Amino acid sequence: MTTSGDPRVRRPEVATLGVKGIRPRRATGPVLGTVLSLFAWELVARNSGSGWVQALGTILAGVLITGLAGGAVALARVRVRCTAAPADATAGKVAKLEVETSQRVKMRPVLFEGGDRFFGAGNGTLDVVPPGRGVYKAVLVEISSAAPFGIMWWTRRTLLTLPSEMTVGPRMGVATVIPPAHDDRDGQELKRARALVGEPHGVRPYRAGDSRRLVHWPATAHTANTGQLMIRETERPGNAETTLTIRLPDDRDAAERMAENALATVDALLRCGSVVQLATIEADGERVALVPTTRSAARRLARSVTQGGPGFLTLETRTRQR
Repeated sequence: MTTSGDPRVRRPEVATLGVKGIRPRRATGPVLGTVLSLFAWELVARNSGSGWVQALGTILAGVLITGLAGGAVALARVRVRCTAAPADATAGKVAKLEVETSQRVKMRPVLFEGGDRFFGAGNGTLDVVPPGRGVYKAVLVEISSAAPFGIMWWTRRTLLTLPSEMTVGPRMGVATVIPPAHDDRDGQELKRARALVGEPHGVRPYRAGDSRRLVHWPATAHTANTGQLMIRETERPGNAETTLTIRLPDDRDAAERMAENALATVDALLRCGSVVQLATIEADGERVALVPTTRSAARRLARSVTQGGPGFLTLETRTRQR
């Protein structure tokens, strides 16, 4: 069984990419420019013989060398930390991290999508786009500095530890074809077509996960003094019980697509008023539990891991008439 690491990434792993030390970025131009400038000034100073020209050359050399090495010194001293991160996010959509830096730097995510962002000393927001589902405890970022004169950029990669886990659910895919519901009354079994509404059965108080389409407004009006919503119960498919079983394939892209389709299927079933159980494989083993909302299903799918093989997605729906 393969599991997602912490932080979970799709390509390549953090251990492979590594947290690199301070290194220059595109150093050839600034270094050659500095060498040529100092050489030209040396020729001028030697030909002129003036002391003030040589003194200015010494100052110029100090400024250029400081500009070349200043970014490395700044990166060695800079401190960055994440102060806030969303608990839930969606693959392919922007998630905002609140970041605090001790001095001015440029930052960009490495394994996540997202552009460069300049930070002054203090707090700022870093936009990251998770490439796939998973549970992330840290984000690999690259910080850059060209202090103090902007002559040459230096970079360093570091793991930005999140203050709390960020659960990234899959995108919304295409729902699997939902089979007809089965009537399991004694002595017979009939296949019945699905319907958004059936014969009214009664009303009951609202429970988390109920569809807004099922709100019974006349009954709710009678309980306005208590502020409680009343839900219309129907014979079908409101009493449907559906178990969705998903086993993710080894291929990561295929697993991502299957998780997206599973999420869309759960969402479609919940909108119909069905009770949905989701059976997945997590790092600590198999888990079968109710998912009352689409968000809870996304969290479950974010934690799903592969078990080997091609994977599959199955539905079992049964409807009990009252």
